[in-house]
Amino acid sequence: MSVAVIGLERRRQPRSRTVLGARAVFNERYSTMDCRVRDISCDGARLRFGGPPVVPRWFELLLIERGERRRVERIWTAGQDMGVAFVAEA
Repeated sequence: MSVAVIGLERRRQPRSRTVLGARAVFNERYSTMDCRVRDISCDGARLRFGGPPVVPRWFELLLIERGERRRVERIWTAGQDMGVAFVAEA
């Protein structure tokens, strides 16, 4: 008998699927890279870029449609996707 293992959920908070326009802002706001938020929670989000994302570990995420700016940390990347954690403002 074969048992299929489904991906283990490691998030503390459930994420909601969405498609929001966003922009990664870095290099003291001189550089940007457009992306889409594919899912989001209160702790972080999964971003999809038009190609391999070339951004630093820490950057600002502008959620265009919400008019919000969030400081984020890159947690993982896979192809065009990136997982980020929202960083608490000091």
